[in-house]
Amino acid sequence: GTLRLHPQLYADGKVCLSILGTWHGPRWTPSSSIHTILLSIQSLLCEDPLRCEPGMETATDEKVELANVFVVHECVRVGILGMLENGPSWDDEGDESILTAAARAYLPSRAGTLLWRLSNLATRFDGQVMREPFAFGAETRSRRYDFSGLARRLQVFFPVSAPPHEPPGRPQEPQEPQEQHCHEVAPEGSVLTPTEDAELCCR
Repeated sequence: GTLRLHPQLYADGKVCLSILGTWHGPRWTPSSSIHTILLSIQSLLCEDPLRCEPGMETATDEKVELANVFVVHECVRVGILGMLENGPSWDDEGDESILTAAARAYLPSRAGTLLWRLSNLATRFDGQVMREPFAFGAETRSRRYDFSGLARRLQVFFPVSAPPHEPPGRPQEPQEPQEQHCHEVAPEGSVLTPTEDAELCCR
């Protein structure tokens, strides 16, 4: 409980959602369900989490990229390598074992692409001081990026090689950039006022 990778997902496990009463916006209604909550949490997992922080919806692309770089580094270090090297942080018995099996089955298919991305980020950010983008107003730990080290540790488990300038697999056709939206899902059956709708992004 020491790492925060999203402005609405706290290191101690708390989740900030208006339908849970932790932020202004649409509230829980009799028509809401656990499905509503799970959809709201899922909607937070957009590609630019910094824009989900109130007041940061129009953050500069540079700030957004730096936040994303931090998320990639720490997701690999803690979420992937932490599990592979030390075992899962959750109870690996009963229903939880399904999550472990799914993770171990999925990772090999993405290892080449992940190593390629780590290699590219290493050339740009290795050695730079890490800034925790979601520790607003809090003291941050002084560490430095080490994407190269993460790649070496990952290759112990997945000894694959990737071309230095393109990810493995068939080259994909370039796509037009799409605007990323990070909106919390309104409770089922609720009607939003224009003000509520404008304030609904990832609260």
